[in-house]
Amino acid sequence: DVELAYRSIILKLPLWEPGEPAQRLIRALARGMGMEEPDHLAEPAFAERIWRTSGGVTGNFKRILHWSGKVARRHDRRFVTQDDITEALQLFTPYSPE
Repeated sequence: DVELAYRSIILKLPLWEPGEPAQRLIRALARGMGMEEPDHLAEPAFAERIWRTSGGVTGNFKRILHWSGKVARRHDRRFVTQDDITEALQLFTPYSPE
């Protein structure tokens, strides 16, 4: 649920199939966070990776985007790349309620 993830309410959901639901969530979160060109983060290559890494935890979508944006800014960019996501994933451990 986009609203719950945006408000950082952490829910463990069954991991749905990659595709449109994950892309909508990523697009909404990226827009709400003021990220540069949020639609590119919802493209299949980005969305599938974020979806897979999230473990079905809605808050992890937001954390991955947040840290990826921070990494891009460290490199004097606002546009997030796959390399930024890779580096961001090394900076934190995704939350798992188990």
